[in-house]
Amino acid sequence: MEITKLQGQVPVQLIIKGYRFSKYGAVAFVLHEIGPRTVNRILDPIVPSIGLDIPGVKYVDIKVGSDLYDTIFSAKTIIAFSPLFRALVTRTNSFADEAFSFKQLHKANADPRTMWVIRRRYSRLVQCTTKTNGK
Repeated sequence: MEITKLQGQVPVQLIIKGYRFSKYGAVAFVLHEIGPRTVNRILDPIVPSIGLDIPGVKYVDIKVGSDLYDTIFSAKTIIAFSPLFRALVTRTNSFADEAFSFKQLHKANADPRTMWVIRRRYSRLVQCTTKTNGK
């Protein structure tokens, strides 16, 4: 899941929901123009309420190629906002058109960083919704 500013704001609810989802499976936050300290400040009050017996999330810097590519290759579902991250996903998987399906969840003219869910073909459909305008 790409964590980047949306409409100039840190996506607090997306970060919290991503952490909560980690109790069901592995979740990686691909940090893009947002550092681990920012994410930690958001999650610090949330972690005790959920408990420490869940895997939590792995932080991956979008600029660290080897970690990023390992994360992309192992992902069943990828949530991307920026054109850069979508390009990295498709470049990493030269077979992306066959291996992944892309679904845009927000109107393209609403914000240049619209949300895309990218999932491996033939996998179970995952519905993901988030509000990026703070409402």
